Amino acid sequence: MPIDSDDETLIDDNGYIISNNQVDENAPVGTYSGFTAYAEDLDISDTLTYRLVKLDENFQLIEDTDGAFSIDEITGVVTVRDGTQLDYEYNSDGSIEDYINEGDVYKIRVEAISTDGSTNNSTYPIYINDIEEYEGPLVIDLISSGYDS
Repeated sequence: MPIDSDDETLIDDNGYIISNNQVDENAPVGTYSGFTAYAEDLDISDTLTYRLVKLDENFQLIEDTDGAFSIDEITGVVTVRDGTQLDYEYNSDGSIEDYINEGDVYKIRVEAISTDGSTNNSTYPIYINDIEEYEGPLVIDLISSGYDS
């Protein structure tokens, strides 16, 4: 029951490989990540569900309920759960996860679970797009600077 995705390899004008798995930093809740997990169970009487997982302090897989993304357990569609965790300039949650999230790449681990009890998990990148961030308007004190009308 290997997990696959709808990711297709795309090449930009400069010959660099890019991915459909992209989302803007600080994206709103519910934004589609460009990634949909897909798995098959050869026993057609079994059904599959999906969940995002991570490693705990004992290196055991547990459900990832506080990460930047969530997954629809039936369709495998991955969407933004918390866009504040998607920061292009710095993106590490400080966990012991064996796949560290760095800047423009956020790695998720998807687990497919069959009704027969079998499971499989794989890790996939979601690329974070850098968005120009402004800290607010520039305020100039014209009186203190010697300008007086």
